[in-house]
Amino acid sequence: MQEYVTRLEQEAVRVRQADDKSAVQESVEAYSQKLQVDHGLTPEQADSIATTEVRRQVQVYQRELFRRGQINAAFEIGQQLGVDPRRLMNLPTPQAMVQTATQAKAQGNAASELAALRAENEALKKRLVPPTTYASPAGAPGSVVSGPITRERLASMTPAEYRAWRDNGGVK
Repeated sequence: MQEYVTRLEQEAVRVRQADDKSAVQESVEAYSQKLQVDHGLTPEQADSIATTEVRRQVQVYQRELFRRGQINAAFEIGQQLGVDPRRLMNLPTPQAMVQTATQAKAQGNAASELAALRAENEALKKRLVPPTTYASPAGAPGSVVSGPITRERLASMTPAEYRAWRDNGGVK
């Protein structure tokens, strides 16, 4: 049954191509006649110009058909995969459209997951206890341990500041 359908489809394509070829030839002949009558060209000149012009028009028509098919495929694939069809319209093949839509959907999922993780991170940061500073047990002015702890900072600490820093687990 499948072979029969395939043969019918192939026959339909051959018939359509023959009809198109016949229509193109008729267009060339009609345009050639018009050029001969309207502009006084020789049959050879008119045939040459008519052939060139009709071929150009056929190419324009084929490009328009291709573009319509491209847009239709983009809308169909975009709808199936939940992606904006405008991202797919300029891709040359349906396979490229499916691949791009799949990637775009994965990126969209990753972006929304990243946004959710960032929001969760911000919420967790808000629940943290604010950083505090610790004074030395002696309570001497200016003995508050704050700022980044570097080797130089550790070396400049008083013993009381160092003990307070150490007892806090090395946290400023």
